Amino acid sequence: MKKEYIAIIGLIIIIIVTIWYGSLSSSRLTNENQQLLSQLTSLKTQLDDIQSVQQSDNQQLRLYEAIVEAQSEKVAHYQAILSDQMAIMTAEGIDQGKYIHLYTFDDMWNPEIVYFMNNETFSEASNVSDISKEEIENMLNDVIQRMSVEIFDYLPIQLEKLESDSEADGYCAYIDLEELPNSDDDDQYRGWINRYFQGSSGGGSTERTLIYNVLQPELNWWPITSVVFTYNHETIYYDHVPWLTEINRRTDFLIDESDLESGLD
Repeated sequence: MKKEYIAIIGLIIIIIVTIWYGSLSSSRLTNENQQLLSQLTSLKTQLDDIQSVQQSDNQQLRLYEAIVEAQSEKVAHYQAILSDQMAIMTAEGIDQGKYIHLYTFDDMWNPEIVYFMNNETFSEASNVSDISKEEIENMLNDVIQRMSVEIFDYLPIQLEKLESDSEADGYCAYIDLEELPNSDDDDQYRGWINRYFQGSSGGGSTERTLIYNVLQPELNWWPITSVVFTYNHETIYYDHVPWLTEINRRTDFLIDESDLESGLD
């Protein structure tokens, strides 16, 4: 009887230990499951972030492709307009010197006129004194904004101020070049620093395009006689755009009309 009692007690102990161990195993499995679920959730969040960034990059790439396509179509459109303009001006004997020019330069630094801008104030002026400072600011803003859109892929070009030029009968323009907002977060972005200031031929074309469009060296009575460029409000020190480091004067860039191309090729 005593042996049977001991056997029953032993069986009870085994059952209790088994239940306790099972409880521990269940608790351990629950904890492990929770940890695995937490890791899985974290991995899913990371995957969602990667997919979101990839989708954003793809959208940005499509945007750039659309801008390039639109720019190409716009160039063709303006070439057609320019061709008509020049033909009409020649036929009618109209003085092209009364129209503000939009210049570009190729990689060989040849100047081209790609557009004529009509401005009534300028076309009716006979000297600088006929144009008010406010009118000058408006004219110059029209030029630099069109230059931004048509030539420099919408990069910001801001007229900071106009000051009387101490060495000429006109004004010195202070113009700041900036990058597009949030460009630091875009690996595909190409702006002033990593595109237009790069390469000897590309940099030379950039600095000439900026200077010639602001100074309009072909036009009589153009009121901007000098220009100072900055990048993010600081002096520009880049090897391939040395002219943008210092003040540029209109008298140093007078153009021989025989050097100009129509931009229609």
